[in-house]
Amino acid sequence: MDQYRLTNNTNVHNNGITSDESPYLLVSMEMDGRERVCSTNLAVAGAIKHLSRGSYTVMATYNTNSVLLLDMHCERLAHTCRAIHADCSAEDCRVEIFTDAKRVRSFICGALPRVLGLFTGTPLSDDGSASPCQYRVAIHIAVPDGAVTFHVGPMQIVSQVTPSVSVDMRAGVRAYSDAKDSQWVHDRAIYTKTAGSDEVVLYAPDTGIISEGLSSNFFLLSGNKLYTTMTGVIVGTVRAMVLDAAQEMGLAIEPVLTVADVTGLAPCGCFITSTSRHLLPIDKIYLHTETGLQTVPMDVDMTRKLQEATVRQMERHCTPLTNEGGVSCDVMGNQVRLVFAEG
Repeated sequence: MDQYRLTNNTNVHNNGITSDESPYLLVSMEMDGRERVCSTNLAVAGAIKHLSRGSYTVMATYNTNSVLLLDMHCERLAHTCRAIHADCSAEDCRVEIFTDAKRVRSFICGALPRVLGLFTGTPLSDDGSASPCQYRVAIHIAVPDGAVTFHVGPMQIVSQVTPSVSVDMRAGVRAYSDAKDSQWVHDRAIYTKTAGSDEVVLYAPDTGIISEGLSSNFFLLSGNKLYTTMTGVIVGTVRAMVLDAAQEMGLAIEPVLTVADVTGLAPCGCFITSTSRHLLPIDKIYLHTETGLQTVPMDVDMTRKLQEATVRQMERHCTPLTNEGGVSCDVMGNQVRLVFAEG
């Protein structure tokens, strides 16, 4: 029997443990019963850098008790645990329980409502008013020891029309391209952004095939075709919603996207997607090649209908945090024990 225990730390009080200076909550649970609950001023990437190597995912809650494509996040965590576990030589490897997506789901459904209950941040709606319904949650599972860390913070509720951003495009590759390995948070630091840029999008130096951003997926829209590389990339949850929306709109999906497409089809509509960004149109791309820097303008308005359709898709694919078995929650005073049943 595997047991995780989360205890209300004495630092948690009626006024909460988060503040303007430390707006995020960290909750760590280990199998031996040790736990830590604290506030932090570190955003997700900064917090993950302080953790050991492991599997991670970043999800968005809706109406507090639902998560966009929860099962997709669970499979991502389990798949990455399997990938890292295969390289793990440690004799005492406790992460096996998280290599099964169903057990990951049971754990999240058992633990996350309790974790969210400890968070006192107030997500903002588009007009800046307080809203209790949306949070950005990162879950990190350390390999090989199986320690689980939750990082919770307020998340801007994105409307159907959002500001555009600029991005850099550089030659580069990502190890474990189909897994969310926290080592990538360290490795990607070599790719720098131009001042004012929101993201760096990578392309293969030998073929020019565009893969993805450092923390996002990348798309190009031209006419009735949507271009996005389909292999060797992280299968993002918002990305999945974009593809569903595109099919409903009758757009043809082109499974390979290259730098030549970006320059040859311009001005076209390009955008990035991620849990925290949702869908962000791109107004210009800073293209870095061996011959120098080229600024490629984009047509922001081309992406608006697809952006609106994607938001509608997201609203339809939220999974309630219901525990379907596998984890029992034993509440005793201020302590919650999350117990995996054997088998």
